[in-house]
Amino acid sequence: MVEQLVWISACDPPDDDIMVLVYGPNMSEAVWLGYKDGDYWREPNGAMLADVHYWAELPKGPDQC
Repeated sequence: MVEQLVWISACDPPDDDIMVLVYGPNMSEAVWLGYKDGDYWREPNGAMLADVHYWAELPKGPDQC
């Protein structure tokens, strides 16, 4: 089965402290890991992320045999 990411506007953020994929057109990489911390988006190490436009839930990964 192929998983598809559903990108959601950052205007409708996930619950706080849930790790997700984030996208912003001015980020140095196409996609980052991040989470919402109150009013701010953060990287896993706690550094602030700026200019997040969209987020998506992390994929579940491959099924176990």
